[in-house]
Amino acid sequence: TENREQRTENREQRTENREQTTDNREQRTENRQQRTENREQRTDNREQRTDNREQRTENREQTTENREQRTENREHMIQHLSVFCGSSAGFNEIYAEAARTLGRELARRGIGIVYGAGNVGLMGVLADAALAAGGQVVGVIPHFLQEKELCHTGLTEVYLVNSMYERKVKMAQLSQGVITLPGGYGTLDELFEMVTLVQLGQDSQPIGLLNVNGFFDQLIAYVAHASQEGFIKPFHRDLLIVENETSALIDRLVAYEHKPVEGKWWNRF
Repeated sequence: TENREQRTENREQRTENREQTTDNREQRTENRQQRTENREQRTDNREQRTDNREQRTENREQTTENREQRTENREHMIQHLSVFCGSSAGFNEIYAEAARTLGRELARRGIGIVYGAGNVGLMGVLADAALAAGGQVVGVIPHFLQEKELCHTGLTEVYLVNSMYERKVKMAQLSQGVITLPGGYGTLDELFEMVTLVQLGQDSQPIGLLNVNGFFDQLIAYVAHASQEGFIKPFHRDLLIVENETSALIDRLVAYEHKPVEGKWWNRF
């Protein structure tokens, strides 16, 4: 009887052992399947990361292409720049040299010049340099100044108008941006007429100051002071694009993207 019971227990033990072995095999199988799934998941993750990197690379390339396209479009949009400058050359030769450099650089870039048509001072220097470099120079001059023999005779095109006011209007119509060189009352009149039009939302041209030899430092300080005293909003103060170097200023004008202007009045907006 004891032997039979022992044999029975042995059989039960072997049965349990077989079941345990079966469970172990099933567990190992599940583990292998899990490892296989993990490997497949890691492979999927690597492929996804690769896809993401490729997508980011494509996005960067597309962004670069878009920037280049926008730059090309803006350069195409800016076909002419109005240049405001003095009918005198000033005492320092550096001003005339800046006008020559600007004329040559605009000609090199294929950007035409619109200016007051004068043959004297920085106006004449600018026009001569641009024309000598193969550039286009368009002049706008009132009849009374032409009659004083102050009109450049070698320009690409000349528009005759009846007044100084009409001159400013015509120059704005012909150009897509402004560069201001050193000058006197007339130069400042032209400059601030354009700034005011943009401030009031009547125009959207970029307006640049070429700050030759610190010429406009005090003007820039005045604008900052007027802003600090509540007469010019900071947004409008920044309508003046200031650079000391010719190429840098042109680059900023070409890259300029007009933003909707804020209201001019402090206590109404």
